[in-house]
Amino acid sequence: MVESGLFPWNNGKFPGMTEPSKGYRGVLIYETFGDFAFTMKCRREGLRVHGPTLSPFNAFLLLQGVETLHLRLEGHCANALAVARHLQSHPGVAWVNYPALQGNRYYDLGQKYLPKGAGGVLTFGIRGGAEA
Repeated sequence: MVESGLFPWNNGKFPGMTEPSKGYRGVLIYETFGDFAFTMKCRREGLRVHGPTLSPFNAFLLLQGVETLHLRLEGHCANALAVARHLQSHPGVAWVNYPALQGNRYYDLGQKYLPKGAGGVLTFGIRGGAEA
């Protein structure tokens, strides 16, 4: 958020900025903080309602993670499908459950609801059970 501090919050149209704040022992936001009253109101009330804010570096890292999620998820899906195919052909594996694997009972639903990939989680069973 960027604020220039030039907006006239005391023009009578914004009582939340000029009347005592019930949440902060009657503090008058505009009178107390002046040019950066809006920033302080957002921070104070935002912290009270939503919790602490991220540091700038942590916000950057979170944004990087969100912006690259689609790339990483494509890799997870491709790797899971490759592992599922390998396990399906392995002689020591009794069954593999992965919706993107052809022949799986959920394959059609996977194609319908998960057209870009079925995620990175799969299950399989070993021939001979736990003893094997």
